[in-house]
Amino acid sequence: MKRGHNPERSCKVCGRKAFKSDLIRFIVKQGKVLTDNQQVLDGRGAYCCNTTSCLEKIHKKRKIFSRAFGL
Repeated sequence: MKRGHNPERSCKVCGRKAFKSDLIRFIVKQGKVLTDNQQVLDGRGAYCCNTTSCLEKIHKKRKIFSRAFGL
């Protein structure tokens, strides 16, 4: 990665764009959704804001993960 480059990603819940480092990354490993806190695990990732409202919605609506990961 280039020095000073900050990739942006979109929150799967609210759609807000933010720097990758400011979002929480989720992955699927062996059929389970896991939090990738250090953002280094391999596989497709889905991102979510670190706000209470987005985290509550992502836990209530499992459809978000099924759409993002094709489950």
